[in-house]
Amino acid sequence: MLEVVRDMPNARQLARMAYAEQKARAQLFERISDPERSRARAKRQYEIDRLVEIFSDGIRRVRAGQEALGVWHGLTAAIGTPNPLGAVAIAIADGRTIAAAYQSEIDVALSTGVSTWGNLVSTFDDLVQATGANQPSYTTVESTLNNRAKIAGNGTDQWMSGAPNRPTPGTTPTAYRAVMRPDGYSANKRLIGVVSIRWSGTTNQIIMDLGGTTGNAITVTPNTWYRWRSLWNNATSDYVRAGSTLGTGASIGNTDPAGIVLFSGQGPPNNVGAASIADWLILTADMTAAGDAILDQHYVAYYGPNVTVG
Repeated sequence: MLEVVRDMPNARQLARMAYAEQKARAQLFERISDPERSRARAKRQYEIDRLVEIFSDGIRRVRAGQEALGVWHGLTAAIGTPNPLGAVAIAIADGRTIAAAYQSEIDVALSTGVSTWGNLVSTFDDLVQATGANQPSYTTVESTLNNRAKIAGNGTDQWMSGAPNRPTPGTTPTAYRAVMRPDGYSANKRLIGVVSIRWSGTTNQIIMDLGGTTGNAITVTPNTWYRWRSLWNNATSDYVRAGSTLGTGASIGNTDPAGIVLFSGQGPPNNVGAASIADWLILTADMTAAGDAILDQHYVAYYGPNVTVG
């Protein structure tokens, strides 16, 4: 008897199917158990969709050769008040897949400090810290950040875990876009851990780190807000960039990382770093030059001129 097997899903497809089913169940559970948050998420998605249409046109015009600042000025009337969802919408308009997105004025739960920082694009992968003494602090009005909110780790015992468990970068890259301030140099401490941006043993030097493979050093000024870009894709094009300062040329390897940790290394507490953060995208591919150009305009418009974009 001839047995015909057609289009049997491979292990990766099966994992994606299981994830999609789990996500659907989580969304249903949230609608039942926390209807207020579910309604807020639906309202937020409507606003993201509105912004994506606007930013898609802006990115198209930059790709056609128009200057990003002029394009941004042309978009402001349609955008209205500068919007905290801008980074998410720009990444989507740029054709990127967002693994997780966090913004300091949206979906933040407070206890002693920040107990939950909600992922804006999924019911999964909220950043959490259940222990009050280990919860990062929350500042509603930060004068150095255009009076926007920030979340800060103290460099001793405050961190958050729960960000996505990323695959090996040679399979699916990991890229960051963030507005973050390193709050003082301390050797080897993590600003973001596991798929890591951290201090090296050299004063004021930042390096990339994945499973102990390090490189692409840059020098930054502590207590300065930067726009951060980074990419891990198991190639010499791996890079980290703070403002205009770029470190690249070394592959940071292909280690399979565990879930990303904010302000600490793997198995926290582990080299807990002092930093403040307001906006963080975790992407599955690097952004285009046109997308980054519009994103930089958003960061400066929303978070103010103290953010060094380059």
